[in-house]
Amino acid sequence: MDKVEDYIFSFEGDEQEVLLYFHELLISFPAVTSKLRFKIPFYYQNTWVCYLNPVKPNKIAICFLRGYEMSNEQGLLVSKGRKQVLSAEFASVDEIR
Repeated sequence: MDKVEDYIFSFEGDEQEVLLYFHELLISFPAVTSKLRFKIPFYYQNTWVCYLNPVKPNKIAICFLRGYEMSNEQGLLVSKGRKQVLSAEFASVDEIR
C-alpha cells in the first residue's frame, strides 16, 4: 500500500468511500499518478490536475487546480473566492453517481 492509500484508509465510513472512489477512478488512467503533498492526495498528469481535500462537515472536496478552464454547465463547481481552483463537495458515493 502506498502513502496515498494509507491516508485514505485512515478515514472511516462515507469519507473513506468517497476518497477511495475518486482515487481509484483517477489512477485508472494510465498516465495519472498520485502523491501526498501538503498532507493530502494530489493527482498528476504532465502537471498537477486535482487533489482530494476533506472538508467539514464530513465531506470530501475534489479540487481542480485549473478549474477555471473547465465547463461548469451543471453548476457543481464552486470557486469559494479562489481565482483558479474550482471544487465540488460530496458526502457520499451516491451523491457522485
